[in-house]
Amino acid sequence: MLVAALPTVGHAEKWEKVITLYGWVPGMDTSIATDFGDIESNPSGSDVLSDLEMVFMGTFEAHRGRWGIIKDIIYVDLSDTQDTPFGRLFSEGTTDITAWAVSGYLSYQFAETSTARYEVLGGFRYFDLDTSVSLSEGTRPAQSRSLNDNWFDPVIGVRGHWKLSEKWSASGFIDYGGVSSSSTTWQVVGTLDYNITEGLSARFGYRHMDISKTISGADVDVGLSGPVVGLTYRF
Repeated sequence: MLVAALPTVGHAEKWEKVITLYGWVPGMDTSIATDFGDIESNPSGSDVLSDLEMVFMGTFEAHRGRWGIIKDIIYVDLSDTQDTPFGRLFSEGTTDITAWAVSGYLSYQFAETSTARYEVLGGFRYFDLDTSVSLSEGTRPAQSRSLNDNWFDPVIGVRGHWKLSEKWSASGFIDYGGVSSSSTTWQVVGTLDYNITEGLSARFGYRHMDISKTISGADVDVGLSGPVVGLTYRF
């Protein structure tokens, strides 16, 4: 994932490649503007698993010397049903979110010690976001609204990797991007990493991604947070 181990000490001239596949159980924290006000959704506990339709995440990296390229892919399909804040106008509100987030970075390792390494990253994040809100019948008839868009945001970030022992290490990553107040994104990832073999590592941690976008005049805010478990293979 974005906190995969950095290249070996010595900045070898050959390319080192890193692939990570991982599972994520993200909770959904959303706010979507409607004609009657904002619909907010924040499921927790067992609701997160029941609301999760599908998720896929993977990362590919290639490093040579201090430089590297990184591609990160996320696909999520989530839904949640809650009481609306509109009194008797509508009985329930259902929020559906389907999103692709594809990030590409150029990285540069700017500092290292015997137990730590640090990188700065710059690149872009592409979003394809489909959202819909369905309001069940109350004193007013049922209504629904869809807000869909795709766009690019430039992003910058930093990443660190810290060796704790021969087998254990820790990694952290944060980035931020956007083109204006109508489109912003940021994320943070932290993991504790265990080296199974020289080329294979297991990772356990937490990831949060935040997306804010004005679509067709309506404000859409999506936050995705949850634990991650991954396997990283270096070759």
